[in-house]
This record gives sequence, structure tokens and C-alpha cells, in this order.
Amino acid sequence: MRNVRGMMWKDLNIAELPRLSRFPFQVQSLGYTHGGIYPEETHRYERFEVCIRRYAQAVTATECINGTVYQVKFPNVILKIPGMIHSFALNFPRDVVHFTYAAEMEDALRKVLPFPEKPIWEIHLGGRENQLITELMDLMEKSHEYGMTDRIDLVAFQLLELLIFNYNYSILHPDYYETKIRSIASYFQLHYKEEIDIVKLAMHYGMSRSTFLRHWQRFFQKTPGQYVLDLKLQEARRLLQENHTLSVNELTLELGFKGAAYFCSLFKRKFGMTPLQFRNYVKTERFSY
Repeated sequence: MRNVRGMMWKDLNIAELPRLSRFPFQVQSLGYTHGGIYPEETHRYERFEVCIRRYAQAVTATECINGTVYQVKFPNVILKIPGMIHSFALNFPRDVVHFTYAAEMEDALRKVLPFPEKPIWEIHLGGRENQLITELMDLMEKSHEYGMTDRIDLVAFQLLELLIFNYNYSILHPDYYETKIRSIASYFQLHYKEEIDIVKLAMHYGMSRSTFLRHWQRFFQKTPGQYVLDLKLQEARRLLQENHTLSVNELTLELGFKGAAYFCSLFKRKFGMTPLQFRNYVKTERFSY
């Protein structure tokens, strides 16, 4: 590892390390880059490289690839094809994970994977993607141990396959985000009593907080916070109807409200009466029957 112009960089060459299996897609090298700011550079690539830009201190990246300019949001992935002419500038630090194959592996990979027509595209780093990246980085530290190179080959291929399949799925299903948003809504319905970290939840589904909020608004009129709050209050109403022994303090703790006074205020705003007034109203209604 070394630090070059503010950049932390590590690249591990495993091309000559022995393999135990006959898996055909053997990784030549892998590594990561963090940081780095420098003027525009132009490269011509000799190997096939998968370069995953996980995040950067910028919203988008602008790249010129074989004369075509691409502008893509972070996180994104670029496939650096042998012979590609690539010009770019790093004006903001970024975090990158990369692995390479021998040039002749490009054709073999294209025969088994449905490569996108463009070499760079936005990606969504969900739980599975991040799991594979973490596993790949962990294996880097054990590359000389028995069987580790074979595992690197398999994990790298699984990661590339997942990124390409996700891209093709998003093209075939324009409402790619709808499934994610409705899955998050289902999560809210199951976990509304708990403290929910929106940022971590969005990241689990491969979205930034801003991307999640933007797409949430497409399907729900209420904000996520209002949606969860409404679930809490509806449950409070149900409990008041069905359980006549729960106190206001117990309801407050059960549903994760910050305090009894706050809970009562929200309940009255929603239903036009305090929790105790509602409970008495329910008793009166039942008695009248």
C-alpha cells in the first residue's frame, strides 16, 4: 500500500498464484483506491478491468471513452476493455474497488454474461453487492493461504454477474425502484415499533437517502416519517380498542414514542381526542349496544 498525491492505493497481483479448481475466469489482480485528486489523464488499457466506484465527494462522474462522453451518478461501474481510450479527471476523492482479467478473458466473459452496450453505468449497492465486495476485500488479505485464489475468482465473477444482471433487469423493468420502495414500505409495516435508520435502510436496498426519498414520493403521498407515524397511531388506536388495561405510559413504550405527552398530542391531532377520551368513547359505544 502507498500514498500518492493524497491517494491510498493497494493493488495485489495474483496471476501467478496456484489454483486448485478449473474455474475458467481467473482474476489477475485486485485492489482498491481511496482519495486522489489530479488533472485530466488519458489511459489505454491492456487488460480487462472491472472498476466499481462506490462513492465520491461528487454527484456525478464525467468520462470520455473512445471519443464518447458519459456522465453517470455515483455509485457506478466501468468496464475497462483492452484497447479502450479513457480520459477522465479526478476533481474529488473517490472510493474504488477493482479487479482485472487477462485480455483474452473478455471474449469468454461476453459469451456467458449479457454485457451492457455501454461500458459505464450507475449501480445500486444493496446488501448482496456490499457483501461480495467486503468478502473480496477480506480475501485480499489472505490471498496466499490455501484455496484463497479460487475463492477470489468465484467471488469476483459473482459480483460482476450481479452488477450486469441488475443493469439488464433495470432496463427490462423501468420501474426498477418500485419493488425496492414497496419492500421498504413492507419493512416499515413490520418494524415501525423500532427505531429505524433511514440512511442504513436505503443503503441496504442500494440507494442513497436522496434517491430513496425521490422515488418514495412517486408511490406514497406521505413522507416515510409520516408513514411510520401513521402506522404507530393506527396500532395505538387498535390497542386502545382491544386492551382496556394498557396505560398511556405502557402504550408510549410499546410503540416507541419519545414521551407520553408527545404521544397524546399526536393521537389527538390524528383522531380528534386523547387516548383516554378515545378509550372512554369505545366503552360508551360498546355499552350502548
